Amino acid sequence: TSGWWFAVYRGHHRDQLSQEDNQSYLFGINQLLEIDDDEALKSFLETMGDQPKSVELQMVLGSLCRRKGEYERASLIHQTILSNPSHTADTRQQAQFELAQDYQSAGWLDRSESLYLELLNSSRFKHDTATSLLRIYQHEKDWESAVQMANLLRKLEPESESLSEQLAHFYCEMCEGCIRDGRFPDAERYLQNAQQIEPANPRVIILSGRIAIFKGEHRLALQAWKKLELVAPAFLGLAMPHIQDSYQLLNDQP
Repeated sequence: TSGWWFAVYRGHHRDQLSQEDNQSYLFGINQLLEIDDDEALKSFLETMGDQPKSVELQMVLGSLCRRKGEYERASLIHQTILSNPSHTADTRQQAQFELAQDYQSAGWLDRSESLYLELLNSSRFKHDTATSLLRIYQHEKDWESAVQMANLLRKLEPESESLSEQLAHFYCEMCEGCIRDGRFPDAERYLQNAQQIEPANPRVIILSGRIAIFKGEHRLALQAWKKLELVAPAFLGLAMPHIQDSYQLLNDQP
């Protein structure tokens, strides 16, 4: 099948494909997707050349391989485009972004992160790159890096409520980590950051009460729980053990 396809392709003018040619072109791609031989794929890539239509179809082929879970084949295609010095800078950037997507889909996060970081200065790919990096940092629970990406995306999408909620969540994660380590000044600092973004967020309110308890300020803690009752009563169950402890300790005070 691949030999038939190469023969057909060589007979076309690569920069002037008709609609019929395009249909044949896509049919050939579909046939190659069914081939497990990477050598046939390499020959196909070499045959396609570097005309814009050819590059576009190579990108399509790479994306299809990635969707099928054939990450090594997808990365081979995008690496081939990226390493071709005859392509424009914009084309190579697109290939680099696609290659980073291949690596991310395959779980090779260190490789994908490196490629994404190189693209952060690209106006075309800045948003998609930051979004992809944010997913990586969330997966790895790298909250400080997640905060950086979320802040970058908020500059690009200043009206996004979901980004504000995510950012408050990241600060809460950092706050809880500091509480576990006994670093209460840092915990308070991260909590203040979260409060500035989403003061009525239930998790933010619960954490403010917890920190007040650790500081022995039980009346302040109870004020936080009261606020929680007003803005998110469904979350009171999470705070109930702390509320009972605070009332008990206040009643025991002389």
